[in-house]
Amino acid sequence: MKITGIDESRSTWDKEIFFVTDPPLTDEIFAIFGQTAEAGEMSKKHLTFETRDGCLVVTRPDLFKKDTRKQVEKLLKHAVEKVVEEKHRLESERAEWFQKYAKEVGVPLVPPARFEV
Repeated sequence: MKITGIDESRSTWDKEIFFVTDPPLTDEIFAIFGQTAEAGEMSKKHLTFETRDGCLVVTRPDLFKKDTRKQVEKLLKHAVEKVVEEKHRLESERAEWFQKYAKEVGVPLVPPARFEV
C-alpha cells in the first residue's frame, strides 16, 4: 500500500493531513496498522493516526516527514498482507467445510446457479 498524495481540500496545514492511499484505506487494514504502529516506533514519535473516507489522517504534520512516510507505508503493506492472509485462510476453511459436509450428506457441490432475468 502506498501513500499517493495529500487531499488538500480536507487537510489543515497545522492540525491534520489527509493522506490518500492506494488502495483506499479500510477500517480492517487500519485496525491492524494501528496495533502495529502503537507497539512499535510510531508510538515514540507522538503521532496519532485515524482513517476517514479511505484516507489516512495524521495529526502533528510537523512530525510526519519522508522517513516516517516510508515507515508508515511499510506498516500499511504489512497490514494488507495480514488481511489478505486471513481472507485466504477463511476461504480455505469454508471450502474444506463444504467439501466435508457435501460428502457427509452424499451430494456433490455444484457451481452457483445463474438466474436470467
